This record gives sequence, C-alpha cells and structure tokens, in this order.
Amino acid sequence: MDEMNRINASGRSRIILGAGFILLVLGIALCLNALYDGTRQGIFLPVTLFVVGEFFLYVAFCLSRKSFLISLGFMFIFDGVLFSVISLGFTDYTISQLWPVIVINAGLSLVPADFFIHKRLRTIFLFPAILLLGMGILFLMFSCHVIQCSFMEFAVMAAPFFLILVGIVLIGIYIAQQLRKKDFPYMEDDSDITSGD
Repeated sequence: MDEMNRINASGRSRIILGAGFILLVLGIALCLNALYDGTRQGIFLPVTLFVVGEFFLYVAFCLSRKSFLISLGFMFIFDGVLFSVISLGFTDYTISQLWPVIVINAGLSLVPADFFIHKRLRTIFLFPAILLLGMGILFLMFSCHVIQCSFMEFAVMAAPFFLILVGIVLIGIYIAQQLRKKDFPYMEDDSDITSGD
C-alpha cells in the first residue's frame, strides 16, 4: 500500500511540474507577444528555445535525473533569453556579434546541472565550464570590437603569457598536492562514471 501511495505521489508531482512548465512557456509567449512590435515570427525562435529547454528539464527532473539533460535544458533557456533580448530590440547588437554569448551560456549551464544531481560541482563539469566561459568571453571581446586587432595577431602576442600562466597554475597545483595530499580535492577521479553522466 505504501508503494502505491508513493507512485501516486510521484505521478502527481510530475503532473504539477509539467503544468508549471506549460504555464511558464505560455506566460513567456504572451509577454513576448505583448512586447514585440514587429511580426509574430520574431518571437518564434525564443519561444521554441524555451519549450525545448523546458522539455529537457522535465525529462531530467522526472525521468532520467542526468546532469547532461539538465545542462541542455538550462542552455536552451539561456539562449531563449538571449534571442528574446535581440528580437525585442533591447540591444543594438546582432546575433552575428553576440554569438559568443551562446558559448558562455553553455558554460554557465553546466553549473546548476551538476549541483542539482550531486549537490556540488565536480571536476568533470568544472573544467569544461571554465573553458567555455573563458573562450566565450574572449570571442565576445573580438566580436564586439573591444579588442581591435585580429585574432591571429592577438594569439601570437598572448601565447607566451598564456604559457607562463598555465605553467604557474600547474606548478601551484603540484605544490598544493604535495603539501595537502589527503585534503586536496582533485587527487581522485570524481567523475562518477557509473551515474550515467
């Protein structure tokens, strides 16, 4: 009898979550429709991105509990916000200038995904998140002409400094590992391959 009550409660909570997602998408679509003064086609892409993102979140929360699906859900929702801002004219920049924000969104979406499932940010998500954020910010500076030289010129000038920085970080990690072998957080593989992420 307890098992039946648990299944019924789980089914009710899935229905509540699904209804919440549907109402959220409907509300976003109505808000975008009210704010957008052009053709209705301008809100199609943002609303589609919100729907796809919420679908991935629903599947992740109710069916599979995989960090990857949560990450995809947040990425699509963050991209929906970006396309909403562009299509509503809140910025003078175009998507051809703001495309690196999509890379930044991919890095940001890794953070809540891993926290939801594992209650911490594991190394398997931390390093890709930092890499995507760094690349996105760098490309955004070129795309918005904050850095005036070409990417190749910048790469040639910055390569020695980058190598020095990476060398210092690696030496620092080695020293920290030697001084605090038991307390150092990344001495063992914490990717937890068995969880299906």
